[in-house]
Amino acid sequence: DPQDPNDPPIDGTDPPPPVETNRFSALAAQQINEKVPTTPTLQFFPTAEGYVKKESGVFSYVFQYKDHLGNVRLSYAKNPQTQVLEIIEENNYYPFGLKHEGYNPPNLALGNNDAQKYKYNGKELQDESIGGNQLNWYDMEARNYMPDIGRWGNMDKLAESFFVLSPYNFSNNNPVYFSDSSGLSPDGPKEAIASTIVRNGRVIEHRDDGDPGIYLADFGWQVGGSTQGLSLLGFEKPGETYNVGDRIMFDLSGYGTTSQPKRALGVTYAIGGAYDITGAWEAFFTELFSELGDDSPETALAFAVVTKGKVKPKLAVRLLENLPTQIHHFATNKHSKYSKQMAKIIEQYNLKLSGSWNKGALPHLGRHPNAYHDFVLESMQKASMEAGNDKAKFLKLFDQYVKQPVIENPNLLRKSGWE
Repeated sequence: DPQDPNDPPIDGTDPPPPVETNRFSALAAQQINEKVPTTPTLQFFPTAEGYVKKESGVFSYVFQYKDHLGNVRLSYAKNPQTQVLEIIEENNYYPFGLKHEGYNPPNLALGNNDAQKYKYNGKELQDESIGGNQLNWYDMEARNYMPDIGRWGNMDKLAESFFVLSPYNFSNNNPVYFSDSSGLSPDGPKEAIASTIVRNGRVIEHRDDGDPGIYLADFGWQVGGSTQGLSLLGFEKPGETYNVGDRIMFDLSGYGTTSQPKRALGVTYAIGGAYDITGAWEAFFTELFSELGDDSPETALAFAVVTKGKVKPKLAVRLLENLPTQIHHFATNKHSKYSKQMAKIIEQYNLKLSGSWNKGALPHLGRHPNAYHDFVLESMQKASMEAGNDKAKFLKLFDQYVKQPVIENPNLLRKSGWE
């Protein structure tokens, strides 16, 4: 059959599409015409401190200073002629990544042009000029980010997980705290990724498992065992070390429960793993015993709170004495209006409102006001938005936004706490 004039040539080569004025279509046209060299040549390779460039068979080091979000702020190297350190390029901080002009001009002769394109969030700036249009966007893996408008050029694949924000927003509209180098979900600064297990107020194990929680080990618990079922006392602080044998001091209110018999309880559970090492913290510890079920008359509840001058010991003990201490669901699991909305939020994390992550021993009696439920619901929505699909991060934020405020001020459970 005669060839249709609209069909591709018989030899299999496609003619390049016309270059349009739109920078997205211009990039597509350019990529079709680009050819990969048959013999690649090494120009540079990255290191933890910057990168190494190669020129005429000679390797030289370029060092870079990065801020807390991975942005390359300063590149410098030693001038081989003068043996003096010189600035190659300086990027003054701008939250959305647009480069300031009019400061120190770049001295790219000491660096590598391609390597110097890795700037904002450590990603490559695509500054090609195609068809008279300069791209000036960053390749962030899943999407392309345009710092001149502070928005993504592509829609968010996870838009349904961030329904309160535009699918084109960058880093939750807060690039001072968040970064999104994958184009999928924003992250905060790198934090501790290790579990700490304590007994008698001392660290007995520290493991790198992606969980920043601090757990109270029951008697009989062995090193290497699962943390499931252990009381969560709090979370590690970024930048602090947790070595085996170290004493733990919390700077937050904390609590712990155990199903050990009364006779097994001692100073470990009365203290709850917290020590007032520096004397800067007011600490009070009250051990309360209660039956949590007819089948466990020996079950004991240990309660410990550490504050920083917010609640005086006598006041806190009086609060505990005047109201019965009950196992409380922070996010209600029996409300006709709120429970469904809360369950929907945690569905993506495979969590249930009846889970231990959502329970705590608190002094309370009676129903919670709607103001409390609204507070929990809004806090859960905020935690989910910031955590993305990261379950561990959501649980940490839930602890920060919901559990800790309620533990510090149990009066929020009652109407009087909102008047």
